[in-house]
Amino acid sequence: MTFKTDASSPFAIGANLKTESTGVLALLEELRKTTGAEQYTHLFKPVENTLAEAIASVSFIGQVKAGKTSLVNALIAKPGFLPSDVNPWTAVVTKLFFGKPGGPHQGAHFSFFDDQQWDKFANRGGRLGELASDIPESDEKLDGIKREVEQMRERAKTQLGDKFESLLGKTHRFTTATTSVLARYICAGDDPEGLVKQNVQGRYADITREAAVFFEPEKFAFPVALVDTPGLNDPLMIREEITLQSLEHSQVFVLVLSAHQAFSSADLYLVRILNALRLDRLVIFVNRADELTNPKTDVPAIRKHITKFMAKESPGAVVPIVFGSASCATNAIIGEASLDPARVVSMEENVAGLPQVKSNTEFSSQQQQTAWDASGLPVLEHEISKMIFDGPGEAWLSSARIDLDNAAKLILVETEEALAGLKQQQEKLDNKKRRSGNKTPTRKFNAKQFGSESERLFSSLKLVLDRNMNTAWADIRAGLQDITEKFIAEHDKEFAAHLLRAKKSKKQMSWSCDTAPLRRDLNHFLGQEFPRIQATVLKNIEYSVEKISESMVDAGLPAAQGLRINTAELAAQSVSTSALSKVVAIDMDASWWQGWMSKFRRSSKIRDNIGKMIRSQFLPIQNELVDAMSKQLVGTSHKAVISYQKTLNSLVEIITTEAKQPAPSKMEDITQKIELLETRAKACKKVNAALKKTLAA
Repeated sequence: MTFKTDASSPFAIGANLKTESTGVLALLEELRKTTGAEQYTHLFKPVENTLAEAIASVSFIGQVKAGKTSLVNALIAKPGFLPSDVNPWTAVVTKLFFGKPGGPHQGAHFSFFDDQQWDKFANRGGRLGELASDIPESDEKLDGIKREVEQMRERAKTQLGDKFESLLGKTHRFTTATTSVLARYICAGDDPEGLVKQNVQGRYADITREAAVFFEPEKFAFPVALVDTPGLNDPLMIREEITLQSLEHSQVFVLVLSAHQAFSSADLYLVRILNALRLDRLVIFVNRADELTNPKTDVPAIRKHITKFMAKESPGAVVPIVFGSASCATNAIIGEASLDPARVVSMEENVAGLPQVKSNTEFSSQQQQTAWDASGLPVLEHEISKMIFDGPGEAWLSSARIDLDNAAKLILVETEEALAGLKQQQEKLDNKKRRSGNKTPTRKFNAKQFGSESERLFSSLKLVLDRNMNTAWADIRAGLQDITEKFIAEHDKEFAAHLLRAKKSKKQMSWSCDTAPLRRDLNHFLGQEFPRIQATVLKNIEYSVEKISESMVDAGLPAAQGLRINTAELAAQSVSTSALSKVVAIDMDASWWQGWMSKFRRSSKIRDNIGKMIRSQFLPIQNELVDAMSKQLVGTSHKAVISYQKTLNSLVEIITTEAKQPAPSKMEDITQKIELLETRAKACKKVNAALKKTLAA
């Protein structure tokens, strides 16, 4: 091997996050050493779980033939590992796990559609069948879909024989993942209409729902899952829901474009898919830049074109654009013999004058190193690492720090409580009476008052949150519907003009409905409303927690005042808009509508039907958007409240348990215990002091 990668390098993807999480765990370990008891496991576990179970998900989306899969292969330094000749209509969501928490760290799993999923498209035509049934007078199209579905079903049965139905809902597992194994499950093959024989490319492709491949951490400093998405442009839209779900659960996105066609009016799929992405965690990689004839003029022109396009589709979004070449990076990995000096020089011109970004991939050959550095991959790695840290990383770290801060405070309360009792016992054994001013005050904790008041206050908080959010959802639904009605009215004017032109020309003019403006407006509305509702929820929680804290102090729990509610996950939420990327019947191209309008004698009837279709087809999308918002905010807010309630209960348990503990009777035992507890108290204060600055920020 002529190159090496170093996961411990400060330039590795996830290096910053690894450093910070290691620091938090080091504080936890320091605190654990002073306790030496299992009674605090329940306090330490949330901290450990948050960081130990975290894995960053990075999804790759791209134009057909833009080199998306080749880019993923180059990024993981495994040229040709993922088959790059996947036909869009049979591609499978493929997840590559590096250092997956809990394992496995090798092999591959291939999950098949279950009976219900298979029935949806193999018997009912999938999403395309649903859409066609939404279009009036579309019997001919439905017949065509049924024929296509039947061909696919028969092909799957022929390829898999008697095992076909028994495979549904099952998973195939391999201890070793190879390109040939992957090809059986995620590729269509060169001739998708032909028969596929045993153990050859594409045998299981029709029924494979998802592929998962596992590796050791390798070049990644923090656990990462790279997701190679198939797109939403397969004829039967079989995998639309699966692809959108994978995007919804990703935290960083890489949009791969070709330098030869970086966004065009034909990229309706990409325009739709932008609605499902968090644009503050999106990086655009313009591939095949080494093929440009004049990089000095072409690159600025392409950058300007992309920036203009994004400004139109996603106003206000600032998205980094990286120019590079997966081919150049791949050839650098393979070796000097595969490098094209002219293309390397071309790539060097692309990065000339730009800030240099280091990579954790180092080559023994200077020529290979130059090619790699100029390929754009180091810059892409830097952007991905930064977005992982600024996005999910900050949320994980904040959550772990809050839980650790609370744990240290709870342990400190118990420790100081125990110290006070031991010192009193020490004085008693020494037959020394304290002066009245030095006596430790006796805590008057009213457990009954705490129980009833706590339950009342937390129930009240949940009711306030639910009431406020229910009001918000009603307002959101009304706002989404108003935007849809406005679009219908504006479109009706344009459509009426089209029908008039067609009537005057006495020719059949092609027509299709562009719903991109409607999706864009709905997305913009949600982008404004979600943070507003989120901020209101956070404000309500903080206010209620303050009141609960005051009430707990009155009940004899002064330590409750220093405890924090963990709203890190709630604060990190962003609006889920993947539903806006779904295709609806009204999106179908002009060929779907040929002959349909001729079935109606009056243009008003046509216009009325179109308006009804837009309204009926976007209503489920609106409902899905609101349901997703509700699930996000209600779920995370209730989780935060329940967690805080458990923290207070832990405080009560610590105090009541300590009060029942018998004090040592021997002086030397007391002295030894005091020393141990003072060390523990010191550790608690050190942890709290170390976390104070980061939590304040």
